[in-house]
Amino acid sequence: MKNRSTKIKIFSLAALWFFSLASAVGAYYATQVPTNYTMEQFLPKKHPLLKWEQESKKVFQISKTSPHVLLLSYDAQGGSRWYQRSNLERLTKLSNEISAVKGVNSVVSLGNIPAAFENKGELLVGNLGELEKNGFSAKGTLHNPLYTPNLMSKDGLHSAVFVMADENLSQDGHKSLMAKMRHLARQHSPGAKVQIGGPSAIRTQLIDLLSQEILIFVALTLLCAIVVLKIMFHGYAVVWHALFILAIANTLALGVMGLLQLSFTILSSTVPIIVTVSGLGIFTHLLVRMSEAAARPWSERMDFLMELMKEILLVVALTGLSTSVGFACLIPADVQVISDYGLAVALGVLVSSVSALILVPSLYVWVKWPIPRAFLREPKRFAYFVTRNARWLTPAFAVVTILFAVAGLKLSWTAKLFDDLPPGHSARRSTDLISKKLGGVASVDFTIGSEKAQAPWKQPAQLKKLHELAAELRQMKNVGSVLSLTDFMITGEKKVLPRSPAAVSEIHFLYGMSGESPLKQFMSSNEKWTRMAIRLPDLPADKNQATIGVITAKIQKKFPGMQVKTSGMAALVPPVNKELSKKLMWGFFEAMFGIVLVLAIAFRSLRWALVGVVPNMVPPAVLLGLLAYLQIPIKPGIAIIFAISLGLV
Repeated sequence: MKNRSTKIKIFSLAALWFFSLASAVGAYYATQVPTNYTMEQFLPKKHPLLKWEQESKKVFQISKTSPHVLLLSYDAQGGSRWYQRSNLERLTKLSNEISAVKGVNSVVSLGNIPAAFENKGELLVGNLGELEKNGFSAKGTLHNPLYTPNLMSKDGLHSAVFVMADENLSQDGHKSLMAKMRHLARQHSPGAKVQIGGPSAIRTQLIDLLSQEILIFVALTLLCAIVVLKIMFHGYAVVWHALFILAIANTLALGVMGLLQLSFTILSSTVPIIVTVSGLGIFTHLLVRMSEAAARPWSERMDFLMELMKEILLVVALTGLSTSVGFACLIPADVQVISDYGLAVALGVLVSSVSALILVPSLYVWVKWPIPRAFLREPKRFAYFVTRNARWLTPAFAVVTILFAVAGLKLSWTAKLFDDLPPGHSARRSTDLISKKLGGVASVDFTIGSEKAQAPWKQPAQLKKLHELAAELRQMKNVGSVLSLTDFMITGEKKVLPRSPAAVSEIHFLYGMSGESPLKQFMSSNEKWTRMAIRLPDLPADKNQATIGVITAKIQKKFPGMQVKTSGMAALVPPVNKELSKKLMWGFFEAMFGIVLVLAIAFRSLRWALVGVVPNMVPPAVLLGLLAYLQIPIKPGIAIIFAISLGLV
């Protein structure tokens, strides 16, 4: 008896020391977990749309990164307008200084974008400041689609500077760049209001927000754990015991993420919550059972504890394993962020379950067992009610579940591209203002051409049709701005297109001589393809896709013998997100198969395994109905909740 007591104490001490030291190592690796967010992280790497997106950027030499948009605004009462010569000079200097900042790839603004101008028979190419010295009227930019609303609002009060950062710039690098942009803008334009928006600004600020939210998630989860424990047990000692075990479980789970070089994303920020819920469930389950022997002597408590662990080990292990299997079904996903999330949660739940199963009995070898509140000793009432009314409760739950599932067929596919940040956040406000005043932030590119055609975009007739098409598209309600090859070729106050192939070639030559030619981004090197760059407001996904469909039809009607391909964020993200969300929402049946397999092996009965997973069908069905009823726009980040609801049952 004495030897057995000694062995129990040695094992418990060894377990406590081992997990404490392991959690210290885990805490170190947990600090190495980076926070990451990009608009493209939910896109499957092998998706055909993404393949063309990458190819089109090579063809037209477009930056792989999304821009920071520096928004400069004057007050309407002040009299200053951005087309004025002094303000153009400020924009030119500002653009040059931002270009020199470390981590900046390129800058486009009203002050440095080149254009063509014909004056007294002489053809010139240069920026607005240079052209103005040769007779160009800068006020005419208000009616020139090359400048307005791409770079300046129609009232001249707002101007946008597009800053492309280096592809490998770190989060700290982006924050430093934004701070430098603000400083330089205030220095060069002291009378203007300075804001920063656009995709990269939203990404940078959302990563910061995620880092803060993760800490809040952990704190709230622990607070909820404390409240639950105080409701269930007398005294405060049990709270400290739970916090000790949950802290170890979380540091180990996050340490595994750091060791595997996984990142915190919108999805994986929920890992601490899931790990805590899993660990707390096992902790309270064990303590409720242990309370039956809380008043007995130490030796009798140890006998009870050993018998309890033999009895409950398989049940608890299956609970943790089925949850892990449910999330592990996400690992083969084509999208890296979802695959990483499935791996992080599957391992986190396993670590949490093992930690709780070993630490709870080891800890309570040395400390006083908690006393449960009276209501926990009276479970018979609820069990008796359920058993007595099972005949109507079961059909009632089935009917409710089916009704919710049917209601869930009318889901809302109206998610926007840039609504991840809270509405009042600075980058979100700036991006909304860009959508209203400066042609939008949702980019979509239309590539038009044919491998069979011979230099079609050097033919005046084709350029005229392209120019007419651009003018037609600018009249569409949901189109913010349109930029095409012809906008760089219009010359003179009368906005005349070149009338001969030789005149077209001359303009190409002059742009090439003036420096980095912008025409490279609008005509392929083999001269067979042209790019029409369109920016849309941040529309709901269904309207976004409808608008792109109408534009595609108009292009095909105008150029019936040519191919039309779409790329850009607005063309790529909404349809792929919808496709991916559907896979995630209906893919929980794959997870269900894995859970049934585990239970069938454990129960040695397929029938009981099927009965065991029936409760798992209720949360996804109810969730589906609620999403439809509340008309919550569906995104992959929302769709992944189906995996969570399935895994935690």
